[in-house]
Amino acid sequence: MRKLQRLPMVLLAVIGGCSERGDGGTDNVAAVGNEPSATVLPTPQPPLDREALLIATLRAASAAATGANDAGAQRALDARPFALVLRFGCPGSDVGRDGSVEERGDAENRSVLLRSRPDVSLDDPLLVPNAETAGIEAVEGFWITRPWLLTAACPPPPAAPAAAGEEQRSSMDPAAAPAQRRVAIAQFFTGEDTRVGRRSERPFEAVLKADEARGLKENGFNLVLAGRLRAMRDGKVIRCTVTDPRRPPDCLISARFDQVRMEHPRTGAVLAQWAD
Repeated sequence: MRKLQRLPMVLLAVIGGCSERGDGGTDNVAAVGNEPSATVLPTPQPPLDREALLIATLRAASAAATGANDAGAQRALDARPFALVLRFGCPGSDVGRDGSVEERGDAENRSVLLRSRPDVSLDDPLLVPNAETAGIEAVEGFWITRPWLLTAACPPPPAAPAAAGEEQRSSMDPAAAPAQRRVAIAQFFTGEDTRVGRRSERPFEAVLKADEARGLKENGFNLVLAGRLRAMRDGKVIRCTVTDPRRPPDCLISARFDQVRMEHPRTGAVLAQWAD
């Protein structure tokens, strides 16, 4: 026995509206069926920018320093897309850092070399408790210079030199120098992961023409790391370690880098890019 299907209300109304006319004809009424409703797709989450990522790191550091359980907040971060902007090549302030803006050639044939070298290493003792490095074959990432800046920028030129007494006190009194926060973002590889795309300590480099590099010598350039956050073995995306209660915790952000690009800090123009 066939199961009878209920007719849509719209169709019933149309059928009910059909009547014979006095002249023997029928009204010409077109049947209109129900149109399928449009599928509502979930709105994708916007990538976490530098500010959002550093605020999340600050919350994780606070939880570590106070012994609070932030497991719920950490689970919400796993697989979130992000785009972290790092500033490299700031004049006079990035001495000794593996990132630079280097002019080459003469006035008639001048070029500019941009360089950013990943500087997170498994040799850093802070990574052992942070990343649980057993089984980790390689790590690639960056320590974030000036993680207290919510936007990537070069610091302004230093003010006038301090008086002799103040300079002597700052160099001799440990309490006069603020403790530096250390925050890193890195991608970890096991022996089972593919080796395609690994930098193997090779820097990101790009050679530009002089007109393309206008303004970079004075302002540096942006390196944008884009990808997704990735939980570590304990389920946390951000691991913070307290080594001294008198200084801020050191934090490590675990991620997968899908794209790295160099951008002009003023125009946003993409100067070079690498994709997985």
